[in-house]
Amino acid sequence: MRAQRRYRATRRDASTRALPLLLLCVSLVPGAARAAPAPDEAPAEEPADPDAELLKRVSELYLKGRALFESSEFNAAIELWAQAYAELPLSERFTSQRSRLLLELASAHMRAYEVDGELTHVRKAEPLFVEYLATLDASDASTTATREMVAEQRARVQAILEEERRREAARAAAERDAAARLAAERERRPSEPRSASASRRPRPATGCSRRAPARPC
Repeated sequence: MRAQRRYRATRRDASTRALPLLLLCVSLVPGAARAAPAPDEAPAEEPADPDAELLKRVSELYLKGRALFESSEFNAAIELWAQAYAELPLSERFTSQRSRLLLELASAHMRAYEVDGELTHVRKAEPLFVEYLATLDASDASTTATREMVAEQRARVQAILEEERRREAARAAAERDAAARLAAERERRPSEPRSASASRRPRPATGCSRRAPARPC
């Protein structure tokens, strides 16, 4: 008898704990919160989402790009994600999707740089990181970790670009020094002696021959 009472009490407690989760699931189902139509009343049709086709295309591009990214095909992933980003209108409805793609594109450019060493990727990643940070709410504590991660990536970008600027400055200085040394050597080079140059000049014709005159017959 006591076991039956405990069993019933346990079932009541489980049902009570499951109620909030059930209500949450119901609230996520489109149209679930609406009253059920009467038996003789035709169900109202759900309005078509005008952006459903657009979101489907963007989702397909994103998933294909993600598969390529996971396969280390970063340039191909960048191409697809750039297409997906271009598809999204400048509307508040698509802010989260555009924000996510900005971060994905910046990260893919940095991974591509690690593979091919092309600084173009680093230069393209920098403005993408900046634009992504602009979409985050600095007062939202939930974005703190993400903002710190992006700050680290931006510091890495700046370090790479600064190192490249130093190398370019060093190469330019070396080229200037080489050109200056060459010019100085040309100025210090002695001119050719006049006697040597004169000895190589052809002698002018005199019209007189040094041969002995022929004897008359």
